[in-house]
Amino acid sequence: MSRHPKNIALFGGSFNPPHEGHREIVRRVTRRKGIDEVWILPVWRHPFRKKLPMFKKRVAACRRFFPSPLKIKTYE
Repeated sequence: MSRHPKNIALFGGSFNPPHEGHREIVRRVTRRKGIDEVWILPVWRHPFRKKLPMFKKRVAACRRFFPSPLKIKTYE
């Protein structure tokens, strides 16, 4: 018996802070056919070197803000 691979949507950003626009994007993606999971990926470092709060704080904010069963991943 073969299992089909999961279709995972990746949503990365600085999430400084996570806001309703982020939540709406996730809501729309989760309603799409064929998407099994959404992974939230806070960036470690901003690509243009913009100063961000500590990574741990942004991850914790994402965990509080986004509902289960979304997965908050701590790697890029």
